[in-house]
Amino acid sequence: MSQTVRTKGMLAGFAIVVLVAGAGVAAAQQQGDWHLGMRAVFVDTDALSEPVLDTTSRLAVDGALGLEFDATYMLGHNWGLELMAMAAQHDLSAYSGQFDGLDVGTVWITETTVTLRYIVPLFGSWRPYLGAGVAGTYFFESDTTDEAGDLGVDSVESNFGYGFVGQVGLLHRFNDRWMLTLDVKWLDLPVDVDLESSGPPLDTVEIDLDPIVVGLGAAYRF
Repeated sequence: MSQTVRTKGMLAGFAIVVLVAGAGVAAAQQQGDWHLGMRAVFVDTDALSEPVLDTTSRLAVDGALGLEFDATYMLGHNWGLELMAMAAQHDLSAYSGQFDGLDVGTVWITETTVTLRYIVPLFGSWRPYLGAGVAGTYFFESDTTDEAGDLGVDSVESNFGYGFVGQVGLLHRFNDRWMLTLDVKWLDLPVDVDLESSGPPLDTVEIDLDPIVVGLGAAYRF
């Protein structure tokens, strides 16, 4: 058999595999389907604020574990629109300068994203995907320490920050309804944070959170 014939045969075989795999994905997902899911997430961030309280110290936000809920509406066989909301409790501390190492307390941070996803139709029950969209964040329910209170900081709050998000992930379908989900998001999220006292805010500084959110969970198709 000539090299040309063998090459054509290999290409034809590859094309058949792609078509069969793509047909399997198409059969499993239809326009109008909903995927509702939940994931345990790790929010990886070591964000630092601008200098605070007219010093060289900065407010540091540590990484944290959290919980995420998501809903995806399938626009077609391979395209979906995902809405995600998550929250995690983060430790706050002072970094560098005269307050270096001071324990500021904790704060809950929520992140919300809306992404357009494309599912790669090649791997049967294993389906990688890519996505991009917009993101938002908000600080709530802070709990400051006595040390922070001695400086006049009674709470840590924020406005609503917004930015952009990129996404990669992998779906593994167990059956027609249930699937395992592994998801990684990169968020570009600046936010203005207020160091609040009993009176006017002591200071307002910008923090670039820019977290990487890694999640593992399950989803159900309706």
